[in-house]
Amino acid sequence: MFKLLRIPRQISDLLAELEMFFTLHQWIHFQTMLLSLLITPYKATVRGRSRVLAFGTHRTKHNEFLQHSGELLGKALQYYALKLIALLEQAQEAMYVIVDDSKTAKRGKHVQAAFRLFDHTTQRFLWGHQFVCVTLLYRGMTIPYAIELYRCKADCHKRHLPFRKLTQIAKDLIAGLPDFGIKRVYVLADTYYASKQIIRTVRARGFHFVSFLKSNRRLVINGRSTSVSKFLKRSFRKTRKHWISFGKARYATVQQACYLPGLGEVSVVFSQKKGRRTVLPLFATDSTLTTKEIIAIYRKRWSIEVLFKQTKQYLGLTAYHHRDEHAVRTHLQLVLLAYALLTHLFLTEQRAQGKTFTTKLLATFSPRETQQRIRALVAVDTLDCIQDRIPKRWIPTQHYKEQIIDQIKTYLLAA
Repeated sequence: MFKLLRIPRQISDLLAELEMFFTLHQWIHFQTMLLSLLITPYKATVRGRSRVLAFGTHRTKHNEFLQHSGELLGKALQYYALKLIALLEQAQEAMYVIVDDSKTAKRGKHVQAAFRLFDHTTQRFLWGHQFVCVTLLYRGMTIPYAIELYRCKADCHKRHLPFRKLTQIAKDLIAGLPDFGIKRVYVLADTYYASKQIIRTVRARGFHFVSFLKSNRRLVINGRSTSVSKFLKRSFRKTRKHWISFGKARYATVQQACYLPGLGEVSVVFSQKKGRRTVLPLFATDSTLTTKEIIAIYRKRWSIEVLFKQTKQYLGLTAYHHRDEHAVRTHLQLVLLAYALLTHLFLTEQRAQGKTFTTKLLATFSPRETQQRIRALVAVDTLDCIQDRIPKRWIPTQHYKEQIIDQIKTYLLAA
């Protein structure tokens, strides 16, 4: 396996604008840790990444960087997201801000910010971390924007730290969103984040909120107070349905203008997929949306789940072994920056080929394939670096030297 001897020029050019956030030593650590995260065949721990580095400082310095650079990486991640939005900018295109959380199990009992939590996927309790993530979906491209580690109430009390609920973290992240200069911005989340504080914050920013309602949520329809479960039981079956199709999937829908106590006027769509008994009550604060538009917008929320799966599988989002919570937060931000770098490389290469950013072209983006592309770039650059360092007395002629290097490159790229 070839080790990283230097940062390839093509990669350093993509990251050049982020240099203003770091000092010289931090900038070197940032580039090497980010690139080693993308090319390492080992686990994405500090030790695993250091095994592919042939230059730089010892891995203990990398640990120090992780413990003290979380705030800088957070700013760099948000700046990078805005840069990618600018590359994709197109008039009359809507943006979707997606909020969700994810969990990961950890073994260490002395890991900071770890606590006992319930995992709905496996239906069991586990010891680990939970974090809130915000992504931007623009023209079909998922762009990571921010990620925050959650501390449980007992841990905050023990360490004399301020406690914030998951909804409070999400509210603060939404309140800190910049003005994108885009007319239509929709915030998407599951029902857990459909709280009064978050929706008021969304409305104060001039955005719209789309989510679904719990079965016990109170609502007022045509002046009569009821709940979601009562409406589904008494009125949904009797009401005339409007059928909507998305590909092969068909939905029986009923749209109602409702008043939610504490939230105001909203448009609610009761949607039942053909062949299923469950009815999903979606709602949107934008009353101008049609039934099909509300369902289509909420379907975009799934993109953040795909991001979690891809970053965990390919970039080691949950592969950290840190006890310090600041190092954990920095690692999470570094992984999202790596994903943003993959997106940036894809867009840059497509533009260099003279292609237009159509919906069909952007849908071909694959983080895994782009990651392999970066590994190939690093391999070729490493061979060029080796070629420059080979003493002339070792090889009889320059022509023979070039033949050897070309042969190695051919075998490597073929593999």
